[in-house]
Amino acid sequence: MAFNFRKALISGIAGGIVLALIQILWLPVSGGVLSLLYPNMPPWSFQLNEVMVRLIAFNFAEGLIFAFVFAIIFSGIPGKGLMKGVNYALMLFFVNTVVGVGFAYLASPFPLLFLASQMLIGLVQLLAMGAAVAIIYEKV
Repeated sequence: MAFNFRKALISGIAGGIVLALIQILWLPVSGGVLSLLYPNMPPWSFQLNEVMVRLIAFNFAEGLIFAFVFAIIFSGIPGKGLMKGVNYALMLFFVNTVVGVGFAYLASPFPLLFLASQMLIGLVQLLAMGAAVAIIYEKV
């Protein structure tokens, strides 16, 4: 199957929305984990600030980019339908999330519990995004 810009764009918008929504839902949980690890910090509350807006926008852009890569390598990803999306998500997880969290562990003082929570949400985000992109890409 040849690269299809329209399918990549439509599935990318869906993938971006999925990543952004999960990020929005995860922010209070992530803040709660930090509050448990650092009890002397002021109580964490969900306030939409500049950093959070950038993080949500980055997640949306990441979904678009991942969908375009999906479209380019579509025929090389094993599986069909939903399983193709799951396989792609797992590839992204090991290349993107595991490596990113590994670098964060090496370069920052974040506690392991916080890094483990980031690994978990990365997996959840990518599985949901991969499923959405694969299903929409094949249906459009």
